Amino acid sequence: MKVMTSVRLPVDCAAKLDAVPRRIGQTRSSLIIDAVRAFLAPGSRAAYLENLEARRQLDDLLCELGRLAADLRRHGGLMAMAIKTSNTADKAALEDMRRVSLEVAALVSDLAAKLVKKAG
Repeated sequence: MKVMTSVRLPVDCAAKLDAVPRRIGQTRSSLIIDAVRAFLAPGSRAAYLENLEARRQLDDLLCELGRLAADLRRHGGLMAMAIKTSNTADKAALEDMRRVSLEVAALVSDLAAKLVKKAG
């Protein structure tokens, strides 16, 4: 039994599909079927899965960088509260620690943004 399905492709995917050179008599459906078969071939799938694992590791790294930046900003906020409530001469040291925490948080955020841009 042959089951027919209809799928509406996004405009950008349809444009990419139209840009692919076709053999004479080859329909868009057969082109999609050939692409799926090529994807499922043993050699090409391994490369895709390796890229998927690299992407997963990058996502994990970006999550950790985000957590680190948030923790550093939280630390800076706690330092600000400590500065307000402190009556000692350590206010300058606390302010310096706060400034360093916020600078490092900004650097971590910039690093994450650059990684995202490079990854595409």
